[in-house]
Amino acid sequence: MRIETKTDLLDVAGKLEKRAFLAVLPGNEARQVAGSIDKRDRILAGKATIEEVYNEGKDALYQWKRVGDIITAQQPLLVQQAMAIDEHDLRRKLDNLYVQCTEKKPEFDALVARLAQQTGSKPLLVPLKSNERALEKVINSLGGNVESLTDVLRATLVFETTADVIAAHNVLLNQVSVLRERNLYREGVSLSDGYRDAKIDINLNGIPVELQLNTRKMLEAKEKAHQLYEEKRKLLAGKRSGGSLSPDQKRQLRELDRQMRKIYQEAE
Repeated sequence: MRIETKTDLLDVAGKLEKRAFLAVLPGNEARQVAGSIDKRDRILAGKATIEEVYNEGKDALYQWKRVGDIITAQQPLLVQQAMAIDEHDLRRKLDNLYVQCTEKKPEFDALVARLAQQTGSKPLLVPLKSNERALEKVINSLGGNVESLTDVLRATLVFETTADVIAAHNVLLNQVSVLRERNLYREGVSLSDGYRDAKIDINLNGIPVELQLNTRKMLEAKEKAHQLYEEKRKLLAGKRSGGSLSPDQKRQLRELDRQMRKIYQEAE
């Protein structure tokens, strides 16, 4: 995805977040923003854009004012970050990273295959991270810092047991150029939703890549919990954009975590 102007950048950011920030509003506020329960649900279901709902029956001056008011009120940090980002620099860095990752993918895939053979695991090779998801992550989670994006080129080593993951992780740390690492299995902890993995961000001749290590059962559980994870990510999107969770949203978050913990605990 190429970004040509600052307006384009704001437009991209808005498209990525518009449904998410509406979803994190308390029910009463969401109804006011969308105009009615029906309009709110149309937006959340993707049947109408927020702008279309705002603009129904409104003159042009009101349309611009209303959209500006909502974006300013609900997404202050997102707008500030987007305005602060040099769109030409961001475009150049993202394009350059994708060119480099494309060139390095055969080398990385070969490395992963060798490490899989060495550790008795199965290599799970995947395409490059989508441009849209990468852009979303850079804007929303990394403050426009492309250099912090390490998972455009990524792969997973799949093991049968937790002990195998721990042992392989310890060995691999001494065989690759490590940028960052974590091992939730070794540390005896998990994320709030119960998910566990091990990962190593590697410097592959100047290119950051991500190698995950996990058990087959945990990866199967991750697939099973994917929809719950997406709901959680949508809830947290508003918080990352400068908002705060309402008591009802915090309850929803706890319930999502509870359901995912149940799924992941069965994989241990």
